[in-house]
Amino acid sequence: RAMDSQRLAYLVKLEEIYHDWVKSAYNRDVVSLQKCRAKTLQEHCAYAVSNLADRQRALENALIQAKRCRDETRQTFGRRKREAQRNVPWEEYKDQFETCDPGTDTVDGIDRAIANKTIRAQEVVVNKVAYEQFKEREIQIEKLSQRLESSKDKHSEQKGEIEHLKSIWLPKLEEVIATISKVYSESFEKMKCKSEIRLRQHEDFDKFALEILVQFRDGVALKALSGTAQSGGERSVATMLFLLCLQEVTKCPFRVVDEINQGMDPSNERMIFSQVVTSSNKQHSPQYFLITPKLLPSLNYQNVNILLVYNGPWQIPQNDWNFERFLQSNQARSQRSQRRA
Repeated sequence: RAMDSQRLAYLVKLEEIYHDWVKSAYNRDVVSLQKCRAKTLQEHCAYAVSNLADRQRALENALIQAKRCRDETRQTFGRRKREAQRNVPWEEYKDQFETCDPGTDTVDGIDRAIANKTIRAQEVVVNKVAYEQFKEREIQIEKLSQRLESSKDKHSEQKGEIEHLKSIWLPKLEEVIATISKVYSESFEKMKCKSEIRLRQHEDFDKFALEILVQFRDGVALKALSGTAQSGGERSVATMLFLLCLQEVTKCPFRVVDEINQGMDPSNERMIFSQVVTSSNKQHSPQYFLITPKLLPSLNYQNVNILLVYNGPWQIPQNDWNFERFLQSNQARSQRSQRRA
């Protein structure tokens, strides 16, 4: 019986220990669950904090962009307002705005008024064919206006390119003309006359021209070389001197002048012939071929070859021509004439 009592006490003690263990296990599980829940809450909180930070940055960027748009809108509004004030001054149209129909003091009101006026205008049109033709013409005018603007831009671009090219070649051309004019004036001064060569410019390059101004008599202003202001001899002198001046700026192997001395008085003809000979004898000068039916006596023939051309049915063949025999015959004829005299 004492053994049973002891065993019973052990069982009671064991039951108490078991209950304590179950309670401890329960408390442990509760703590574990609470820890898991706390961890989950912590993760949710961290995610929420990160999400809030992203949203805060997005809001800050949106605020910066909104401020930028506000500033740009203000600038655009100010610019448009100034343009409107410049194109439609308020003082000039103030009375019209004050007397406008009610409800047209806003953009929406103006749009509604335009729509109403359009409808009323369409109701007024009786001839629909004419109205359709008008609309087609309106479209054509719009297209032509666009083409016109495009052509203006292209014209402006091409004009700029032309001006650029003109700024390159025009100074060189003026320099050449100035050289010719200087030599031309010096040639006229030798005859106690005056002259000048000018460049006549025009918007159309085909109408660019040289103006030759001459003065052959004292007390007379320089006049353009023409068929009415000067005599034939004066025109021949001016033309020949101009050709001689061109030699200063042009290079060619030879020049041919036909009957340039016709119509000149003897003094001008002698002077022109002397200048031609002098110019031809310069170093690197081209050859001159002067074709004329007559020349003055006692001219300067330095380094000049004379070619006589005979033509006619009574001339002997070229192969039978003998220059020595011709001279002898001419001398004999001259001696007979002297003996007869």
